[in-house]
Amino acid sequence: MRLGQFVLASAAGADRGRRGRGGAAALGRIADRRQLSAAPPDSGDERLYRGIEHRREAAVSDVPDAGLWRYLLAHRAVFAPLMTAMILYAILAYGLLGWVPAFFIRSYGMSASEVGFQYGVVLLIFGGGGGLAGAAVAARIGRRFGSPELIVCAAAAALTGPLMVLAFAAPTPGIALAWLAPALLTYTVPSGLAIAALQSAVPPQNRGMAAALYYLLIGLLGMTLGPLSVAILTDNVFGTGGLRWSLASVALVCAAMAALLFLKAARPHLALSK
Repeated sequence: MRLGQFVLASAAGADRGRRGRGGAAALGRIADRRQLSAAPPDSGDERLYRGIEHRREAAVSDVPDAGLWRYLLAHRAVFAPLMTAMILYAILAYGLLGWVPAFFIRSYGMSASEVGFQYGVVLLIFGGGGGLAGAAVAARIGRRFGSPELIVCAAAAALTGPLMVLAFAAPTPGIALAWLAPALLTYTVPSGLAIAALQSAVPPQNRGMAAALYYLLIGLLGMTLGPLSVAILTDNVFGTGGLRWSLASVALVCAAMAALLFLKAARPHLALSK
């Protein structure tokens, strides 16, 4: 019995010793980390150290929500044309989504299944390539004339309008789809570049709220005004048989105005995003 008690007591003492040594080691590691974080950086790690400190300051800075509105108003030369351009692009996007199938059915007598397959294939192939192509081009052009992201957006918008007019004025569905393919390619270029330009011009602590505001505006206004504008033009200007001209008008006006607004925001955006 005494031998068993002695063994148990020895084991408990050894366990407490190991715990003590482990706790001391843990405290030592914590102290080492604190010393490393508080120590001044050497010459080789100075840039990394400053970058970490900058991110720490940005993360803990106390900026109220009202700070975003003040910032946007102070730099409205960038954000007003940029937001308006993307709202116009959203109007064009939702107008196309709502009425392009009806355009093929009314203008060429196609069935819904034929439109779904043929237009769906074109949209699948060319609809997603514009964002990737636009990012690649923006990464290679210079900053001489302004923000490369917004310069590429302006060029793509300037091409989108005429291409869509040619598509909607086509005499056959095959020609219409052939023109819609490059139109969809150029149309989708600003989808990624515009939000990237917005994020680069906003302080880190406000980027989440700025992105939420951006998507709220383009979703709410684009979804509301896009299909509605095509319907109003068809009912009151071109008539039931003139759906193609309603789509062409909305595409040309929205794309042209968006191109001008992208250009207007390009140079002040470059100064703000440096």
